[in-house]
Amino acid sequence: LFLVGLVTSVVIVRLLGAEGKGLFSLTVVTAAFIYGLTNMGLGSGSGYFLGRRKIDRELLAGTWLSLSLIIGVVVTFLTIGAVPLFASRLLPDVPRDLIIVALLSMPFSIVIYNFQMLSRADSDFRGYNLLELVQPVFFLAFMPVVVLLFPGSRVLASISMFTIACLAGAVMAVTIWSRRTRLRPRWSTELVKSAIRFGLLGQLTNFLGFLNLRVDILLINFFMSAEAVGYYSISVMIAEKVWYLPDTLAIVLYPRVAHGTDEEANRQTAAVSKQTVILVGACLLVVLALAKPVITVLYTDLFLPAVAPLLILFQ
Repeated sequence: LFLVGLVTSVVIVRLLGAEGKGLFSLTVVTAAFIYGLTNMGLGSGSGYFLGRRKIDRELLAGTWLSLSLIIGVVVTFLTIGAVPLFASRLLPDVPRDLIIVALLSMPFSIVIYNFQMLSRADSDFRGYNLLELVQPVFFLAFMPVVVLLFPGSRVLASISMFTIACLAGAVMAVTIWSRRTRLRPRWSTELVKSAIRFGLLGQLTNFLGFLNLRVDILLINFFMSAEAVGYYSISVMIAEKVWYLPDTLAIVLYPRVAHGTDEEANRQTAAVSKQTVILVGACLLVVLALAKPVITVLYTDLFLPAVAPLLILFQ
């Protein structure tokens, strides 16, 4: 995933340039912003319902499928209808057709996330990893071809492939879980109420965390330009690669904590936290030392303005 993300960023920059990269980042972040605000945190409760509540796997998977489609479709139509109201004020430099095409990805993104979390809760790390990879790999494989076929609308072509790649990921999620259980839309009012209550507990925290990580891109576009966003998005992308280490450890830790006793959970969490601090600290030193030559080699001298923000992000 690290390599795919890195290669993808290089390909986007080479094909779209700084301004095109900025428009792409702004559009994807807008869709992610609305997704983070409206997905109700359902997938995060998978470990609790499988591990502590002992909910039947077939019932849980079917309910997740129903809720994902309902929430995704409703939110997509509502937000597309609201594009004329917020786009001109918040994203004046971003064409509306880019935003609309990106918003079409939301139902698929919700399906991917909820079934990915269900795979993690069920300790199916192979399925989890596959769902983590299928969308970015599909995008990397086909985006350059589509962009080169439509040179007059390269940014729109790249956003369209982003949405199609999300569709491919959702199809893969349904396929994986159709093999693990008899997957079909299910509905349990009691489970739905419990899932919404449980999800909303952490939803506000998760959304505020997302704002903390992504609102900077919107602010840079508001006060500067899409081209500046293009430079800054490279800085953010490289900085966030360091998170792969703690995120990977957290993926494996989560189901163990959910299924184990409180004493075991505390002991394992403390051990993993100590290891994380050491590993992340070492990675930060490496990136700080190699930031300028790496950006020059991968993105050319034109993207050297991304070096200063990267160094600041590591402070």
